[in-house]
Amino acid sequence: SIGIDTRAMLAAEDIVAKSKKNKYASKKWVYVKSVLKQLKLRSYRLDYNLEVINSDTNEISENERFHTITIANGRYYGAGFCPAPEAKLDDGIIDVCAIEKLGWWDSLKTLIRYRNGNHIGRPGVRTFKSTSGIITCKDNSFQLLGNYDGVVFHGHRIRFEVFPEALNIGIIPNEKT
Repeated sequence: SIGIDTRAMLAAEDIVAKSKKNKYASKKWVYVKSVLKQLKLRSYRLDYNLEVINSDTNEISENERFHTITIANGRYYGAGFCPAPEAKLDDGIIDVCAIEKLGWWDSLKTLIRYRNGNHIGRPGVRTFKSTSGIITCKDNSFQLLGNYDGVVFHGHRIRFEVFPEALNIGIIPNEKT
């Protein structure tokens, strides 16, 4: 994911690290509090070009402002947020969720729905089923701040692609069964 969700993740980690002595500092609520603080900060001017399944044309956005874009293989991330409620780990499809720049009140309402996975189809929320894409930061003096599974990265462009059936996972039976 890129945008305010990564900033919120970093802020939440900082709060938790500073409050280790406070047994009442719930990581889940610290993350929500951190996201709320990030809503007022900034949006990002981005382009995206996504290869969308069941379409002859790519989904393209040029020079628009977004709070966050999530590229998801699974349904949940960030202390239980559900950006991709229809995602399946083994379907060979990436679920992309782009949240447009919204006013503070609309951002708050969208955040509540986003947390519970009820944001699909709401104003300011774009979702796509994709197999590859490129997201480019158009802010001249700014690099994208993002994370993949909690590992932070910076860059001006992100490229992703699905390689169906590239990973085979097997289960080794327990000898006692």
